Amino acid sequence: MEYVLIGGAEGDRFAVFRDLIESTFSLKAIQATTFDDIIRFLDEEAIEVRLVLLPEKIQYAYHNKEILIFQASFRMLNGAQPGRTIGRVWEKKKAYPDASQPHLNVPYPNTESAKKEFLIFLGSKFEQLRLPTLSLDESDRSLREQVKSLGKDSNLEDGKSKLRHLLGAFLSGNIHLHRLRSGLSGAVVFRVQVGQPAGQGAQFLLKLSTVDWKLREEAHRHEIVKAGIKWVREYIPKLRNPKTGMRDNGKVVSWGGWHAICYEFLGGEKFGPLIDLQEALIGESKEILSNPIATPHPSAQGLSDTDRFRATALDKLLVWLQREWCANDVHSKRETQRPWRAADAEEGKYDCLPPYCLTGQAKGWILDFVNGSEAQIGKRLLPEAWETLTSRIERFTDQKESYGAPKLDKDMSMILSPAHGDLNANNVLFFFKLDDPIFLIDFPMYQECGHALQDFARLEIEIKYALMDRQQNSPPGQLAAFDLTSSQFQLWCELEEHLQAPNWEEPKQWFSAGFHDNVYLSWYLVREVRRAARSVQRRNLKADESPHFEDEYLCPLLYHTLRSITYKSLSIFKRLLAVYSSAKLLERAGFTETAQAATVDSK
Repeated sequence: MEYVLIGGAEGDRFAVFRDLIESTFSLKAIQATTFDDIIRFLDEEAIEVRLVLLPEKIQYAYHNKEILIFQASFRMLNGAQPGRTIGRVWEKKKAYPDASQPHLNVPYPNTESAKKEFLIFLGSKFEQLRLPTLSLDESDRSLREQVKSLGKDSNLEDGKSKLRHLLGAFLSGNIHLHRLRSGLSGAVVFRVQVGQPAGQGAQFLLKLSTVDWKLREEAHRHEIVKAGIKWVREYIPKLRNPKTGMRDNGKVVSWGGWHAICYEFLGGEKFGPLIDLQEALIGESKEILSNPIATPHPSAQGLSDTDRFRATALDKLLVWLQREWCANDVHSKRETQRPWRAADAEEGKYDCLPPYCLTGQAKGWILDFVNGSEAQIGKRLLPEAWETLTSRIERFTDQKESYGAPKLDKDMSMILSPAHGDLNANNVLFFFKLDDPIFLIDFPMYQECGHALQDFARLEIEIKYALMDRQQNSPPGQLAAFDLTSSQFQLWCELEEHLQAPNWEEPKQWFSAGFHDNVYLSWYLVREVRRAARSVQRRNLKADESPHFEDEYLCPLLYHTLRSITYKSLSIFKRLLAVYSSAKLLERAGFTETAQAATVDSK
């Protein structure tokens, strides 16, 4: 970030400079009340000052009340800091001898004409730092809400201002903003077009987060992925460098409590139209069926035409994952690993998995939810089981050394390969003009040699918690509020019980009331995910050789189910379902009240 020092301006006077400069240029204004303040700021290596604006008079220091007129302060500063761009702020124009001629003469911008003149003078020096203009479709309420979420007190104009600064660190000119879905992590993503809204300008993707280390990790692993695997080098979007002077944090820029990275967008003329996996699995029927990949899935029995397309899209992804990564002899291997670690994972970084482990912060979020007021709804939905379920999860998060459950503690042979690490439905793109349409994006959790089953488990979690009963073609009379009410909760629990049973591959007759179609689709999609995962897991293993698929798959499935409890973007009822599922998975893993009591007695 680059700065302008405003000398001698306090209170409202400084605010006039700050508001005008920061709303027009990628510059941050700093208040320097005394001449001594100016010198101190200039000596700080962390601050890159592009311009110092001196007033007609300025106090020398807080402890020295001497008043320096402009000629004196200019000579002293020019001598002490040669090469600095120094400007004079005048109230009334006045000529000075050449020895005291500032590099820039600007008016105090307290009138409209003075503001124009002020900006003309600064533009002559900093045109490359002029902020882009920003436009968006004001009728798109979801986009407006996304922009408002960036602003203080959800103020739309403040959100736009922050976006202009973050965008200005990468791009210039007229920018039109388009909405993209945001992920469960809380990151906000926009598609950005440079040029007129209806034009064919260059397109970019801007990703924002309030947590800078996550974006730094993404930028770091982006380069590792780009260098390491052939297909990724061909398909991965280019991560754009910030403009000169904006590179305080490598590829990441910051403004107003938000941090951003910018990618060259993968769509447009080169690759053609796209949809992401979320759109494929929940989008409207007519939009879905008009896409070129809408061919019937050969084994999709009992599904509507739209749902057969959904199965086709998922099948293309599963085939691609196996071919390129998990079942590729070049990239996959089997090693003995510890499945889970009870100790807290390190904060501020993404670990390679296995062993699976949760950060102390994630454990705290889980406990906050299971003990919070909203989770008390769980007592009403599952009055006989809720206390047992939540108690089991609480005890699990309390463990520091081991779990007393062999399926979690005992070393296991595990299949390893490159892993995306966060294979949610927004990170999978389909480009219809290409014969091989699958693209993956967002690699902050990428692992060069991670557990090969973790991406499959992440897909299962996405299907059940983020997408089930969100299908846009659901009949309003039977599913008016999608997954935002408890009307489907018992049916979801019945699905989860079936998926944890030995006969999970077999179709099920549903006994709970509710709208069954989407739940059946979710079972079908999860079954396909698990079959693909099992094919990967059984590679190089004999028929009865350990570990069994269900035991090895349990590890990532438990990990991602527990994490789902913490996702505030999910409906309250899906988070309650994640509590139910996590406790049931822990029971399958052998982490029960009886097993814990035996462990305590042995100690």
